[in-house]
Amino acid sequence: MRYKKFGFALSEVFKTFQTGNFEPAFTLAEVLITLGIIGVVAAMTLPSILQKQERLSTVVALKKFYSSFQNAINFSQLEHGPAVNWDTKTNYNDTDAMYAWFDEYVIQYMKILANCNKDNNKACFHTYSYTTFPGESNLPSSTMAKTRTMYIFQDGSAITAITGGGTESMSRVFHILFDTNGYRKPNAYGQDIFSFRYKNGEIYCDDHKSITGGSVASSDSRETLLDACKNNPQTCTCLIMHDGWQIKDDYPW
Repeated sequence: MRYKKFGFALSEVFKTFQTGNFEPAFTLAEVLITLGIIGVVAAMTLPSILQKQERLSTVVALKKFYSSFQNAINFSQLEHGPAVNWDTKTNYNDTDAMYAWFDEYVIQYMKILANCNKDNNKACFHTYSYTTFPGESNLPSSTMAKTRTMYIFQDGSAITAITGGGTESMSRVFHILFDTNGYRKPNAYGQDIFSFRYKNGEIYCDDHKSITGGSVASSDSRETLLDACKNNPQTCTCLIMHDGWQIKDDYPW
């Protein structure tokens, strides 16, 4: 037949329609129902998957920063001598002097995209605002903090710092705020901002409760650290480090 080039004869097609011998297949309704079920399952499971991935990437960024900063301190001590003997002329809340201290002793040993105190870089904003507690609306000015961003790293993360304790027996105490995604929101403690404390050539989790007063020791029980993290997210870094650089399911994410 002339129609054999299609691989079958038209008479065979007509015969199939006459006898009703069709191969089994899904109807359009069955396909739509199946797709609907898949969509519902995806909608239920995808947020959980994305949250786990976000937690993992946050922990990776935190651990990387912690190691990089401590390594920078160690390299600096090889050049400038023991950190306890470094210049201690920075007064409490003297941000310009504090940034000069970072420039001299720390940041030159780290890979950065921009030094926001020196470079006229479009990646730098004039001020950096963040909230103490995430998820709050209509925040009064007392719960908003503004400071100058210090340094932006090549992955978009950033750090700033505030003096804490001033000069203390030839040592410098700083609260170092590490933001895993820079200026992007939520810009809140315990979510994308994590606080560390530098003192005497070492970086620790920030166990200071600046809002509620007092402090929590990084060596406290996990129950104590979890409660502290829930009530003051500034201390959440201690909980993450206590858990072996993990953000567990009961973390107030």
